[in-house]
Amino acid sequence: MAADVTHVSPSRPAGPAAAEHGPGTVSGAVREVWQALDQDPTRNRTGRERDPQQAPDGFFWDIWLSQDDPTRVREARARMMRQYMDTSVEPCADFYTYACGGWAKSHPIPPDKTVFDTFETLREMLDAALRVELERPNGEEPAPSLSRLEKRVEPAAAIPVSTSPLQRATAPAPPTALDDEGGDPASDAGGAEKRKQAAASAGAHTDATTKAKWLYKSCMNHELLEARGVAPLVELLRKLGGWPVLDPAGWDDRGFDWLHLVAQLRLYNNDILISEWVGPDVKNSDQYVIQLDQTGLGLPTRDYFLAPSNAPYLKAYRDFMVEVMELLGADTATAVAHAAEIVSFETSLAQIVASSEERRNVSQLYRRLSLQGLCDLVPGVDWRRYLAVVLGRNIPDEQPVVIFALRYMSDLVALVDKNPRRVVADYLLWRFVRHRINSLGDLFGAAKQRLLHALMGREAVPPRWKTCVAHVNSHMGMALGALFVRRYFDHNSKQDTLEMTRDITQSFREMLNETEWIDEETRRLALHKVDSMQLRIGYPDFVLDRPALNERYEDVDVHPDKYFENTLNILRKLARVEQERLGTPVNKTLWNTAPAVVNAYYSRNKNQIMFPAGILQPPFYHRHLPRSLNYGGIGVVIGHEITHGFDDKGRLFDEHGNLLQWWGEDAIINFHERAQCLINQYSNYSVSEIDLLINGENTQGENIADNGGVKQAFRAYERWAAQHADAAQAETLPGVNATGRQLFFINFAQVWCSSMRPEAMRSKLKIAVHSPARFRVIGTLSNSREFAEVFNCPVGSPMNPGEKCSVW
Repeated sequence: MAADVTHVSPSRPAGPAAAEHGPGTVSGAVREVWQALDQDPTRNRTGRERDPQQAPDGFFWDIWLSQDDPTRVREARARMMRQYMDTSVEPCADFYTYACGGWAKSHPIPPDKTVFDTFETLREMLDAALRVELERPNGEEPAPSLSRLEKRVEPAAAIPVSTSPLQRATAPAPPTALDDEGGDPASDAGGAEKRKQAAASAGAHTDATTKAKWLYKSCMNHELLEARGVAPLVELLRKLGGWPVLDPAGWDDRGFDWLHLVAQLRLYNNDILISEWVGPDVKNSDQYVIQLDQTGLGLPTRDYFLAPSNAPYLKAYRDFMVEVMELLGADTATAVAHAAEIVSFETSLAQIVASSEERRNVSQLYRRLSLQGLCDLVPGVDWRRYLAVVLGRNIPDEQPVVIFALRYMSDLVALVDKNPRRVVADYLLWRFVRHRINSLGDLFGAAKQRLLHALMGREAVPPRWKTCVAHVNSHMGMALGALFVRRYFDHNSKQDTLEMTRDITQSFREMLNETEWIDEETRRLALHKVDSMQLRIGYPDFVLDRPALNERYEDVDVHPDKYFENTLNILRKLARVEQERLGTPVNKTLWNTAPAVVNAYYSRNKNQIMFPAGILQPPFYHRHLPRSLNYGGIGVVIGHEITHGFDDKGRLFDEHGNLLQWWGEDAIINFHERAQCLINQYSNYSVSEIDLLINGENTQGENIADNGGVKQAFRAYERWAAQHADAAQAETLPGVNATGRQLFFINFAQVWCSSMRPEAMRSKLKIAVHSPARFRVIGTLSNSREFAEVFNCPVGSPMNPGEKCSVW
């Protein structure tokens, strides 16, 4: 469902309104969030008092502040809805502009973003809340949750820090003192030496949420990052055998073994040249199996290297490479020469990588064989030696292996053999370095900004705190999610979402039973798959179980002053946990999606739908908003994810998450005919800003899900309205001249209100599986008979064409 769905500051002193808005009140908690955004919710960016009618940010402030006041929540949402709309546009002519025509005027794209939409607005608020929690000293009494629940979650008393030495830092730095946040209760009593000893011994057994705060603190310690400079990365490169560009005279190719280096880099959770992982077998989802695939590239798609029209982007990539090499100590002439060779090698690599269009059907890519069989088919790679390094043990010849890119592996061997060892080493370590510079100082961030400006049009580097919040959420998402859920999550939303999911699932069952183009056996199995779908809402239970959460991170060493090493430790942990799954049973109840994200997911291999806590907020959901808005928001998301189980990829998997042909032959033919209608429809949409067409083939899965999701959610809303006639009469918003049925479609459209830089749109269209926001609205609603009826759109009008496409 993606929208295509990161210095520890001292605790701020209470302001003059502390008595009214202190840390123990709902408004105090929200005010902290606004301060984290470097904004005053009562003032606009010029310092003048905010007018909520004119300041869209203020709408979110009003909603957050008014959690228990249904009238104020609805008034705030109504103001938001009115400002997003352009009612001078006829809804039957262009419903996206009707619903979102005011968005761009009031939401200029921030300099540090390439796109600004409702998802990004929610992420801004969410990230600010996460910043508040990461900067909150341990032991501070939490405010009530924003919904003032009677049974809210209160954090347990802080667990004393247990200590052990750092275990996995590649190049340990001298220990430094801990601050008040989770450290030495003796404070200054033991002096600086005692604090150093405490810092040196703090390690694997520290509380998980404290580790998350330490990771954030280490990321924010700008002065220390600059003082340490490039030394941590240069030392790591030396231990990996050296990067030729940094020592062209001293690097000796006689000891170079490309496969061993690829395996070593995999231990840091990097897939370079060979993509390897241990995961559930797509044809037997109860069994973990070693899996192999082609590599990713340093630019979004192979066309960036191969299409002449993309030459400016390739030059920007090469310039970025040269700048990074120079910052790490290479002289300019050497950097320019080596970068040219690396780009040449990667261009050849792009030629043997299959395109996304060639890889849509996983059943055609899947090949399961024994390790011995793999060695026989691709003898140029010593698979036994590679896997022994990656998995940390020898693998028997009869061990099953699944490979999705057999031809690529043979072509890779030929490519490596025909290139000098130095060039291969340069390329491998360049790809590794590119990820590792994110843990270094500002000069590397500036270099990356120049590349992103060329590729995506981004105008500025994000504030450091945003980068650090994102880093913690991606690397310790469950620990950070625990902080978020304890303080901000409305637990009533979990039950509401569950009830809506049941309603919308019933809608899909009805649609399946009404579908005439599938045979009875396929229908029976499809209904069984719907009934077997697992639902995950909000967060996994263990995030509120402090011992269980601590156990998840117990052997991850995090130090408040070692950002580079912290990142390596976490990456090695992630890689190790994944490899250790081999030989263990698959636990399909596990939920690995962090709670504090604004997105939703469907897992084909688990037949599982996930709605993290971060998405259960306006405009998707609020318990005091009209049901029409909730069904048009999170309801459509629910229907979207259900439909993913039956799109062009999801339909290939059965109720257990196994790749299996369970459809009848005629049903398959009929499905493809209907999917082709959508492919043709969306392929004819042109993005006027850049004069490019949408790729209807690549976006078909999401387009199928969008169309099915709206149909299911509206059907469920209509059923609710019929069963609750009195409540349905109150389905209005103050000052918005729309019925409940109309509000459903307006809210669906406003979920996709968006502005995007032309460079970002051009890049997105090259790789996107989602249609641009405008066409997610126009394409979906022009296929909806219900929409045309609700807005009285004449047949033949732009939003009610005579020819419509429908899969589900």
